[in-house]
Amino acid sequence: MIERRRSCDRIAVLFVSLAALIAPSLQARGGKRCSLRLELGGGWQFLDPGDLNQAVAADDQLQDLQYERYLAHLQDAGSIRSWNARLEGRRRPVRGGAMFEPRLRLDFAGPLSVSAGLRVMEAGRSCELLSEYTRELGGGDQDVETLSYSPYRLSVRGWWPSIAVHFRRRLVRHFVAEAHAALGPLFASVRYRAAWTYAWDMRGPDYSWPVFRSEGEREEKGSGTGVGVELGGRFERALNRRLALFLAAGYYGGRVNSLSGTGREERAASTWTWSGKWLTRQETVITPWGTLSRRFPTCRPQEGASDSPFRLDLSGWLLRIGLSLKL
Repeated sequence: MIERRRSCDRIAVLFVSLAALIAPSLQARGGKRCSLRLELGGGWQFLDPGDLNQAVAADDQLQDLQYERYLAHLQDAGSIRSWNARLEGRRRPVRGGAMFEPRLRLDFAGPLSVSAGLRVMEAGRSCELLSEYTRELGGGDQDVETLSYSPYRLSVRGWWPSIAVHFRRRLVRHFVAEAHAALGPLFASVRYRAAWTYAWDMRGPDYSWPVFRSEGEREEKGSGTGVGVELGGRFERALNRRLALFLAAGYYGGRVNSLSGTGREERAASTWTWSGKWLTRQETVITPWGTLSRRFPTCRPQEGASDSPFRLDLSGWLLRIGLSLKL
C-alpha cells in the first residue's frame, strides 16, 4: 500500500510539473494563435505480458499430471477398470486490455504540438473451472474427484504519464492527419489469484459417501517501474469550432524488468505468507507415472530453486478513439 501511494505521488508530481511547463509557453505565445486543448480518449491495446502468462500453461500441465496421467497409469496397471473426465471452462492467458487517457495539449501556430497525459490500462482474464474425474471400480462402484476454481484470474495494470510531440497536417476542410511520439515512465502491477475447492466421493448403486473435502486459495501480487514509448498516428474530424473527434492507432513499447511483491496461500486451517522479487521458476516434478518440467512466475522465495528474471512486457498495437475540446 505504501509503495502504491508513493507511485501515485510521483505520477501526480510529474503531471503537475508538465502542466507548469506548458502554461508559460501558452502565455508567451498567446498572441500567435496558440491554443490549449483537453483530450479524453479510450480504447484497446493488444498485448502479451510475457512471463505472467506462463502461469496458465504451468497450472494446466500440473493438473494433467496429477489427474489424467495418474488415472491412465492406474488403468494400465489394472487398479481400475476405466476412468473418464468432465471438464468445463479453461484457463486463458491475457491478450489485451482497455485503456483511458486524458491529455492536456498545446497547439502552436505551425504544425507542431506538445502534450502531457496519463494513461491507465487494465488487462485481465478471469474464469471459472470445473473438473470431475470418475474412476470405475467395478460392480457399479465409483470414486469421484471434483476440482473447481472460482475464480482463476490473471491481471495487469499500468499507469503511464507521458509527454508527446505531435506533427499535424490538414487534409481537407474538416479533417486533420497527425503523427506523434510519446515517452514516459511506466508504473505497473500484476496479480495472480486461484481459489479452489476439492471433493472426493465414493458412490455406488445404493450409496453416496462424502470421503473428503478441502478448499484453499493462492494469491501473489507485485509492482515495478519501467519506461514506455509510443509511436503512432491519428485522423481528426472537426465537429464544430471547439470540438473534434479523433481515431488513433499506434504501437506502444513498455517493459518492466524488475517487480517485487507479496503472496499468500491458504489451505485447510493453515496460512502461509511471503514476500520477495518476482521470478520465473523452473520446476521438475517426478512421479511413478511420469515426469513434468514446467516454468511459472512467482515471488515465493525457495532456496536452491532454478530461477530466472521475470519480465513484464506490455508492448503491443493499440487503437484509441476520443474527443478533443479547445479550451
